[in-house]
Amino acid sequence: MQGGRGAEPRRIAATHDAVPASTHPSKALPLTEDSIPRILGAPFAPAAFRQEVVSHSFLGRKLMIVSRPGSVHHILARNAENYVRPDAAFRVLAPPIGDGLFLAEGQEWRRQRKMLTPAFAVRSVPRLSVHVVQRARPMLARLRAGPLDRAPLFEALRDLTMAIAAGAFFGIDLAPYADEVRALSSSYTKRLARGDLFDFFLPLWLPSPRDWARRRFRRRWLALIERIVAERRRPGETESLFAQLDASETPRGIFIQQVATLLITGSETTGAALFWSVYLAAARPEVQARVAEEARGVAINEENPAEALDRLPYARAVVNEAMRLYPPALSIVRRALADDVADGVKIGKGAIVQTAPWVLHRHRLLWDRPDEFDPDRFLPNAPPPQRYSYIPFGMGPRQCIGMQFALAEATLVLAMLLRDFVIAPTTDRPVTPVAQITLQPSDPAPFRLTPR
Repeated sequence: MQGGRGAEPRRIAATHDAVPASTHPSKALPLTEDSIPRILGAPFAPAAFRQEVVSHSFLGRKLMIVSRPGSVHHILARNAENYVRPDAAFRVLAPPIGDGLFLAEGQEWRRQRKMLTPAFAVRSVPRLSVHVVQRARPMLARLRAGPLDRAPLFEALRDLTMAIAAGAFFGIDLAPYADEVRALSSSYTKRLARGDLFDFFLPLWLPSPRDWARRRFRRRWLALIERIVAERRRPGETESLFAQLDASETPRGIFIQQVATLLITGSETTGAALFWSVYLAAARPEVQARVAEEARGVAINEENPAEALDRLPYARAVVNEAMRLYPPALSIVRRALADDVADGVKIGKGAIVQTAPWVLHRHRLLWDRPDEFDPDRFLPNAPPPQRYSYIPFGMGPRQCIGMQFALAEATLVLAMLLRDFVIAPTTDRPVTPVAQITLQPSDPAPFRLTPR
């Protein structure tokens, strides 16, 4: 494969905040301007889906979209210390998630990562998955109680994943705070979670027009999290992740922000993966029937989540394929600290480098039928994707710490949902993906549910 320059995008995202075109991947689509995902109103050039490197200059900055798998690995893993988040990422992400693990840098990041890793190790997934089953059952009961003809699945899945994150990570019952949490987090993602040119080009010390509203949100949000934390503390508790973090040397303010980080990142990613899995399956009755048949052969309960996961390969394949077509983090953007050569691609100091899963996962050089929804490509006996071409959770030291649990959670919930219901769309109107903190649906329509 050869890198190169071609028709160039008019703009590059400063964070993962693109607005893809609303095309439903029920079949392969021709590569036209109408089928190309868009970034804040400006499309990725068709060349980005055909070439390994597309670059241009904008207001004196070199902007690059890099889709050569070896280069992606070099940027995100092999030489990750040379590539840092641009200031715009901190502007957009810091208000809801603070200075916890996701945005921490240097020694503070290494300390937090070391402290949190045991709680998210593969061996912890069965224990954490108990919370998934416990909280999914009441959601299914509420859905069955109606209205079945206009079920708000997006809202139900969003609330479920937030409740699971709170319960699994911190032992918090979020129900008493659900309305406040939902209202605050939704207001941010709808109004302030997308960057603009001011965010991209102003130095971090100089507030952008949206930063004042973001700061007001941050004060209200962290005050709410602090209240939840204060009411959660239990005398004498030492074993839970909550207690370990609370008792650590982490300053109290950082602990509050760590809770905010894990609540948001632990629910937004999984919620997005679940919604897009349901959205894609709703258009494919044969996919739903196959997941339902698989799930009916498994006893999914609190006693055996690990055993159930091992017996749900097709449900897991549906989730993996949904994350290929609708990756929760649409784009990963970095700024080069020094000149570098990434698997043959020259990157100059100060260049803004975008490794976009949305492009990488649909690239014509990397995938057969790239726009088509085909879960079979992720079954255990299928040929694996080309190395470094599939990165829904990122790669390298900054890879999502909770990816194993997120995949397990989405798989279990999807299996339980499609075991209990046949799901159909209520409209032919496609849902437009919008990148906020993750790739979220814009104005999602309800679904029609038929109990099995």
